[in-house]
Amino acid sequence: MRKFRWLMGAELGSVVGVTLLFRLVEPKVVAALWAGALFVALGATIVLIGTRSREFRRTWTFRAGVLHLFATAIPLFITRLFTYGTEFRAVTIFGISGPVFHRLSEGVYLLLIAGTGFDLWSHRTGHRTVRGRGEKTLIDGTDREGGPSDSPLKENP
Repeated sequence: MRKFRWLMGAELGSVVGVTLLFRLVEPKVVAALWAGALFVALGATIVLIGTRSREFRRTWTFRAGVLHLFATAIPLFITRLFTYGTEFRAVTIFGISGPVFHRLSEGVYLLLIAGTGFDLWSHRTGHRTVRGRGEKTLIDGTDREGGPSDSPLKENP
């Protein structure tokens, strides 16, 4: 559960960081590049966690993180790099205008925050089940009958 708290903090902190970047850094195109790098780094972190944990790959955070990284953050960042100095309204990404694509990326990012919030809630309350190898184990480390389990998601206090 600590990783979900950390990721939620990183996701919300990124929003604050990007807001500050656009208020403090001139020209705005430089702020946009730093913001893009921040969003790519966050998405890459989520994907990296998923490469190391099979259970994490089953979470909404991971799924939304993959979508965020590969469908919006990387394409937007690369486009901003290659069109440096061009008015963002004149840029197209996958045939979509820059501002419209940016609004789409905001929606994907909100989905990421919502997914992390759901995972944080479900792991905190134990409402999520882990499925694998024919057994069902609650997140709190017990099976459905209340007996102990050797679930890999049970975290040490």
